[in-house]
Amino acid sequence: MRTRIDQNQQGHVTLEHIDLITEQHEERVFTAPAEHGYVRELQSDGSTRQPCECLDRLGPTLMASEETLLAVIRREYRKMRRLNQAEINRSP
Repeated sequence: MRTRIDQNQQGHVTLEHIDLITEQHEERVFTAPAEHGYVRELQSDGSTRQPCECLDRLGPTLMASEETLLAVIRREYRKMRRLNQAEINRSP
């Protein structure tokens, strides 16, 4: 499966990929305020959480606007992949 990162007409960004660590298919949906503010990740139960750098749960919280959200998620996805690949290369 190829990684897909798209933005819909409502401004939500969907990231669909295979996790390098778990090898599981993941689909994550992100949103940001129209102006500028904290990025939110929509959860399957209807709740939201604030993703951090490298799309992780800890670290500096991501900020974007609807206009910059796609670029922010693409950038942070690339950082996450590099970090995951480094972890895989370090393991015996």
